Amino acid sequence: MRQKIDDHVSKDEIKHAPGGLLDLEFLIQFLILSHPSKSVVKETNTLEQIKGLYKAQVLTKAQQNDLMQAYAIFHKALHQSLLESKQPNVAKAKRLVTQVSKTFL
Repeated sequence: MRQKIDDHVSKDEIKHAPGGLLDLEFLIQFLILSHPSKSVVKETNTLEQIKGLYKAQVLTKAQQNDLMQAYAIFHKALHQSLLESKQPNVAKAKRLVTQVSKTFL
């Protein structure tokens, strides 16, 4: 599915680059779907889903913190890019997402 999306959208640094916001959201959905017996999350908010995955012991505290930090960086960068018409640096957020993803994928 990721490849189909990549084929049809620009690869801006915040959303679509490897380790970007889309990868973070895919990871969260993957974890929720791969742990159905845990009744992980009934929330649609990504931050609440991350918290739910931690409470269900799918994520460690460090992984929860990394993903929440990455999410915050991405959203701040999105707002900044809209206001300033430039691409902010999201390298740290992408590293955090990639690091946590390697544990599960």
